[in-house]
Amino acid sequence: SIPFNVCMNAWANANLKESPNHADKILEMMLDPEFSAKTGIKATTISFNTCMHAWSRAARRDPQAPQRAEDLLQLMEQIDYVRPDVTSYTTVINAYANSERPDKISHARRVLEALLTNLPSLGQVSVIPFNMVLNAIVSSPIQQQSTEHTMGDPFGVNNDGPPNCDLDAYSLAMKIYEEVCSDVYD
Repeated sequence: SIPFNVCMNAWANANLKESPNHADKILEMMLDPEFSAKTGIKATTISFNTCMHAWSRAARRDPQAPQRAEDLLQLMEQIDYVRPDVTSYTTVINAYANSERPDKISHARRVLEALLTNLPSLGQVSVIPFNMVLNAIVSSPIQQQSTEHTMGDPFGVNNDGPPNCDLDAYSLAMKIYEEVCSDVYD
């Protein structure tokens, strides 16, 4: 899988409009059961992370790029021979944080919450995904910086629907900062 991953990485770092689509095609080839049976090559976690990285880099110019990165994360969760890692979740958070989407805060927080929910099986997490959510908050227009906060939901994410507005962006940023400073998640 290494040559395929290197090729996807080259596309991701080329930062061209068509880069993520080319990376996607390579990943799709690696996921093709017929191709895998012939070659013995299967997609790995690195393969998915590299393709998600290509979509993350495209997030500034393509509003659908973060969702495509998240779709790949969800696909990883369904395949029995690969598993998402901390980098997988962090890459999707970064895609939302770098996007121009008005709902990027709630999406970045939701993916961070999924990361923290799966943390026991993923190992340790650094401060980086928390910083990326803070970047999403900082780079959002002030009128769009409100989010939902519900009891028992540390990041105010309501999985049953879109976010409402009762925790402002500043409060959310302070909450994340305090959790990082107190090392709540080790």
